[in-house]
Amino acid sequence: MNFPSNFIRWIEIIYTNISSKVIINGALSDKIEITRSIRQGCPISMSIYAVIIEALACKVRRNNNIQGIQIPNHNTNVKLFQHADDCSIISTNLTDYEKLLEEFKQFGLVSGSKINENKTEILKIGNPNTKNYGSINKLIKDEIKVLGIWFGKNAVEINWKKKYYGLIQQIDKWKKRKFRYKHKVLVLNTYIISKFLYTARIYIELLNRTTITKQYKDGGQQVPDIKLKCEALLLYRITQVLTGNSSVWTSIFIYFIGITTRTILPKLAENMYRHSVVTIGQYERLKCIYLKYQSNIILNKKSFKDVYLQLLEFNNVINKIEILYPNVNFQHIWINLQRVNNMYIRDFIYKVVHMILPTGAWLSRRKFYRQTYKCSYCNKHVETLEHLFTKCVTLTYFRTLVCSIIQNEKNYQNFSMNTNTCILFNIDIDLFPYIYGYVHSIWACRYMPVEEHLSEILMLKYYKDELLYKQLNKSPTQ
Repeated sequence: MNFPSNFIRWIEIIYTNISSKVIINGALSDKIEITRSIRQGCPISMSIYAVIIEALACKVRRNNNIQGIQIPNHNTNVKLFQHADDCSIISTNLTDYEKLLEEFKQFGLVSGSKINENKTEILKIGNPNTKNYGSINKLIKDEIKVLGIWFGKNAVEINWKKKYYGLIQQIDKWKKRKFRYKHKVLVLNTYIISKFLYTARIYIELLNRTTITKQYKDGGQQVPDIKLKCEALLLYRITQVLTGNSSVWTSIFIYFIGITTRTILPKLAENMYRHSVVTIGQYERLKCIYLKYQSNIILNKKSFKDVYLQLLEFNNVINKIEILYPNVNFQHIWINLQRVNNMYIRDFIYKVVHMILPTGAWLSRRKFYRQTYKCSYCNKHVETLEHLFTKCVTLTYFRTLVCSIIQNEKNYQNFSMNTNTCILFNIDIDLFPYIYGYVHSIWACRYMPVEEHLSEILMLKYYKDELLYKQLNKSPTQ
């Protein structure tokens, strides 16, 4: 493995003719000659193990009978990943597994190491061509754990639920002790937040939470904003008072914050009502929320839903894509997008418009890659959505063919494929099948190992996607 002679010499110095003693009941034992392996707890043990296990990795990589998988923009097939004594193998066929076992057995004969079968697990990915896995069938699991992260069917739930209950236990344990702020921050960073950061790096959010809580018409997915819903529930109490609710809690409401809400109902501050000098509990919180929103929302004769929507509007943050393209009318785009019936197609177009498909540039910005990967088609420029859909020279002919189809079939003589077109700016709903077919075929085929007849393959995929869109999005009258 071409280790430098100086490195080898130091290992020989440290581990030649060595012995150790053990402390038993305060007394040292006789010398114990160490003839193999290394001292227990030796600080260089991890480094030495990494050197030894690398010999196995080199042997596997050089074995041409083990296929592995092809990673985009990587010159050689990837066969295994190692981290200390944890080894992960990625294979596309059963023969790979058998060849790998042979390599491990040969390594065991030389080193004395062997596979821990109790910790060996296999995860199926995709739709295998066979259901007969022979002797390895007992090793196949629905979920497996790799370096502390679960992968498989219920991976997201397992990862976060376990972390959540662990967090509750940690908080219960630490809150019994009286700490100053500095110590609380130390506990928070060391024992609580740190538990989530590693998992959060793997399962990263595609969109800002503020964006996905928006209404469909504003480019969101109407995911409930729990904080705003709680605030809306409190503010809705004011609405009920204004609409004449005469229950007991209305009297309590007037007693605690009637003076505060006199701006919307002046009689609440009149001397005919008794008022408290102080506010307590949730009424103090309601008072703060009301003062925060009083000049921005209307509470008269509004339902809870109306109050919540007003809070969403007040807390509205401009979508990132709308900042990048200030001259584009996204309101029209979001409305048209909701007219797409099929959820998979709608979600894919939604990701295209928001530009959150995981391109090489997108993954690099989020530190998944150490380098920015180039376009898989031309291998010259950084892989961005703008480059893939509008600028890649390798796709020029395919782009021209699709434009000519749209010009001829839909009578759009001046149509051209550009960034605004791909994000559906000024695009009628009847052009959606063509735009979807174009962008989805490029995205789906970008890592296919095809150099010849690329345009023909893309056109076949395009026609299939266009037809699929039309079949899945027929209106009831069609």
